[in-house]
Amino acid sequence: MKQMKNYIIILITGFVIGQPDQLPILNDIDFQIKENGLLIEFSFSSDIPLNHASGWYAQTGWFYVTLLNTTIDSSTVPSIQISELVKDIQFDQIGESVQVSFKLSMTPENHEFFQRLDTKRLFLSLRSPVRTISFADSTAKQEILISAAEVMKHELFIPEQDKSIKVIGYVLGVSFTVAGILQKNSKSSANWELPAGIGIFLGTYVYDKYFDKQNIISIEKLEEDN
Repeated sequence: MKQMKNYIIILITGFVIGQPDQLPILNDIDFQIKENGLLIEFSFSSDIPLNHASGWYAQTGWFYVTLLNTTIDSSTVPSIQISELVKDIQFDQIGESVQVSFKLSMTPENHEFFQRLDTKRLFLSLRSPVRTISFADSTAKQEILISAAEVMKHELFIPEQDKSIKVIGYVLGVSFTVAGILQKNSKSSANWELPAGIGIFLGTYVYDKYFDKQNIISIEKLEEDN
């Protein structure tokens, strides 16, 4: 009888020792949106080695995560909240491994698996390019305004337009003056062309000599001040 008990104890001990350890169960997945991408946290029922996780990104927009020697609690799958950067999520139990597929709305530049003190948790960092937004300070804004003023300055003081006005003035002045002189020689009673021509000619000359020059000086002074 005693020998029979010893056999039973040996069989039970061997059976217990021969049983494999229970696989870690994937209980939950949490998403945290970061400035440079997405952080995914996997929670398990027991410790999981870091080297049991692998992942890759496909051009179809899906990111696949394979977790070796694990299983999944199907009852917790419906309660997982999908992030705004994750359009869809799918689970597959393949033997003693779990494959989790994420349909992303972003294209990750790179990814990294890591763990912290709690080895029942596994983290996946999906990094995407950071959008750079530049803000112009007051100095830059002032430079922009000055540059715009320089462009406007060249557009406002167009030399071709000034030359056209001056040429027309001189031509009209000379034409009326000559016509007035000819009419004066013919002793006509109404001779308005001569004073009109002289007036137009003198007015154009004064504008050309003083006002146009003053505008040029003002422009040069503005450039020196800037």
